[in-house]
Amino acid sequence: MARIIIHGNIKPTEAFYSFLERKIRKIESFTKGFGEGVIIRLEISRATSHHKKGRVFRAEINCDIPGMKTKMIRTESINWKLQLAVEEATKDMIRQLKEFKRLLSAKYKKGAREFKQRIRTGDKNEYI
Repeated sequence: MARIIIHGNIKPTEAFYSFLERKIRKIESFTKGFGEGVIIRLEISRATSHHKKGRVFRAEINCDIPGMKTKMIRTESINWKLQLAVEEATKDMIRQLKEFKRLLSAKYKKGAREFKQRIRTGDKNEYI
């Protein structure tokens, strides 16, 4: 599993780096079933250098999941505080990963149900 932290036009402290590592570890706990080729990219930056107040900090998380087709799950959050932007993006990424896992298991179960039904009805020619 690869972790990439990109910071553009801001300089995070060591405490903030440890905060980011905790968040990435939390995301990694939901990607363990996908194998070793998972790449998690976290990018933090100021959305604009012109504005001084308001929603100026941006956190973006990209998660590349290997498989038959490489699937990329992406989330982005803009907030007035950098920590809140990272928290929001992390929660959204975890939600999307759970949904993706649920869809994969549903596809697998659907195929198994169809296979079982065909065996029961005697449609064996399709699998020989």
